[in-house]
Amino acid sequence: DLMAQSGLAISAAGGTLGELAVCGVPTIAAVVADNQAAASTTMAGWGIAIEARADHAVERLVDEAVRLWDEPETRTRMGEAARATVDGLGAVRVVDALSATLDQCVRC
Repeated sequence: DLMAQSGLAISAAGGTLGELAVCGVPTIAAVVADNQAAASTTMAGWGIAIEARADHAVERLVDEAVRLWDEPETRTRMGEAARATVDGLGAVRVVDALSATLDQCVRC
């Protein structure tokens, strides 16, 4: 509920990004680990990835947050792009795949 009501989020660039996208939340992602570096390409149109281990990262995060907060139309477009990025049915697909695999194992 909190995410869905948010006008902007700052998050580490991990799995939470998918949840924010489903909720349509424009996001500034702080890349804090090597495996999060791809966030900058996966967030095209709905988020901004910032290398949080770089010098002046906090200042850049704050600057981007202030800029985006002052641009509600931009945040609206970003939120729409976020919702279009994911369908929110990933958990259902995982359950379906597991169920199909288990069905095959039972028949073996």
